[in-house]
Amino acid sequence: MAENYFFRSLIIGRTELWQNTFTLLQGKAVVTGLGLGAWLKVYSNHYGSTVPIVHDSYLQLCCDAGILGFIAMVLATIIFIRLSMNLLKSSRLNSVNWVAIGLIGSIISGAVFAIFDVTTTITYVTDAGYVYLALPLLWIWVALFATVHMRQEGKVRNNTRSNSQVIEFNQR
Repeated sequence: MAENYFFRSLIIGRTELWQNTFTLLQGKAVVTGLGLGAWLKVYSNHYGSTVPIVHDSYLQLCCDAGILGFIAMVLATIIFIRLSMNLLKSSRLNSVNWVAIGLIGSIISGAVFAIFDVTTTITYVTDAGYVYLALPLLWIWVALFATVHMRQEGKVRNNTRSNSQVIEFNQR
């Protein structure tokens, strides 16, 4: 009984929600999106449902910012992968590297979780309407990751500079 409820409400309900949202995003809305925080109003007008979120952060991004916002997210993902590869190739002796590994793991797990729920916004439904709030968690992760990367780059540059000075000294 409980398994049937889980499957029906969470799995089938979300796929129906996602299919309906893709239908809303056809036409001009693919490029521009539905507007920042407008998904709830548009969805409830078309389908009569009061589900407060789309249950997919990537689809929510497309609803808020359209394909342009999605392209920006893909570019940010490519940059994240390149920076992560550089950090993972660096020396394991540096304590910053272990912080970087933890941040990379948490960002990846958050990205996987974002497929099934909205992790970047909160929507409060009230009698007067609804309030749409952006959560800063993603930006905190990005700031921490950038800080670790910059610190790691600083260590690499300092080590490279001292090694070249040693080489110059030995050649004299």
